[in-house]
Amino acid sequence: MGITFQGTSEGHAINAFDTTDKGLVYIDCTNGKDFTDDISEVRSWDTIAYVATGKKYGIINIDRIISSQYNFYVLQYSFYEEYEKKWQDYKKALELYNKEADRFNEEIHDKMFTIGSPEEQRVSNWKEQLLIQEASLESQEKELGNHWYQSEFSSYTIYAVTVHW
Repeated sequence: MGITFQGTSEGHAINAFDTTDKGLVYIDCTNGKDFTDDISEVRSWDTIAYVATGKKYGIINIDRIISSQYNFYVLQYSFYEEYEKKWQDYKKALELYNKEADRFNEEIHDKMFTIGSPEEQRVSNWKEQLLIQEASLESQEKELGNHWYQSEFSSYTIYAVTVHW
C-alpha cells in the first residue's frame, strides 16, 4: 500500500492485510527506531499503522495493541487519537510528578522531623500524595508502555492512499 502526504513529494509504503474478522489492517515494519529518544535505540520493527486521508500518519507498537484489552476498536483511527491523547496526558503528569518529587526531596534533605509535629504531618501527607501519584503513573505506563513511537512520517498529513493487490 502506498501513502502520499500533503506538502511533500515523499511517500511511504506499508503492508495491508484484508482480514476476515478485523477488516483491513495496516502494518508498518519500517519503524525500528524510537524517535523520541536521543539515542534512537532499536525497539521493535512492527507497528500498527493508522491511516486516514486528511489526518496525520500514526503508528502504535504492535505489542501495545496485542496486549490491549480492546478488540476491533484498536484498529480504528479514533483509537490512535485517544491513545495519543492519553500518552500526552501521561507525559505531562509524569513531568509534574518529577518536579514535585524533586521539590519534596529538596525539602526533606538533611532534615529531621519530630513524630507528630505539624511539620512531620505536612511532610508525611505530601509523601502520601506523591505515592498515590506514583501508583497512578505506574498504572498508566502499564497500559500505554514506557515510550511513544513515532515514524519519520508522523508529522505528515495523509493526502492519498493507494492499495496495490
